[in-house]
Amino acid sequence: MDFITAHFSEIVSVIVGLIGGGTIGSLVTFKFVGGQKASSGGSNVNQSGSKAGGDIVGGNKSSR
Repeated sequence: MDFITAHFSEIVSVIVGLIGGGTIGSLVTFKFVGGQKASSGGSNVNQSGSKAGGDIVGGNKSSR
C-alpha cells in the first residue's frame, strides 16, 4: 500500500497517457484511412478483351 501512495501521481500519469495516446492514435488512423476510397465496386472489371487459355477466374464458365 505504501508503494501506491508514494507513486500515485506517476501511476495516474501512465494511465492517462495510455488512454490519451490510444485515443489520439485512433483518431489519426481513422482520418488517414477514412480518406481512401476504392476506385470501383470491386466486381466492376471489364474482361471483354482478355485472352486466356482456359476460363477467367470468376468469369463465365461456359465454353464457346
